[in-house]
Amino acid sequence: MYSPRIKEELISRLYLLCRELKIPMTAFVNGATERALVLAEDCVARGTKEQVFGMIGAETPKSAPVEKE
Repeated sequence: MYSPRIKEELISRLYLLCRELKIPMTAFVNGATERALVLAEDCVARGTKEQVFGMIGAETPKSAPVEKE
């Protein structure tokens, strides 16, 4: 199964935050990911994919150019 690499900088910040909150890092990551997925899925269902890219700070992908015959 695919396991994405999390930026080292984010791991450090996550560790410090979770230590302060006194919760496991996995509990925070799973909860935050679940909430973000629900919001993103709702946006996609409403046809507002652009809102998802704004939420995560990513650029909207450019559509592939259409080849002319």
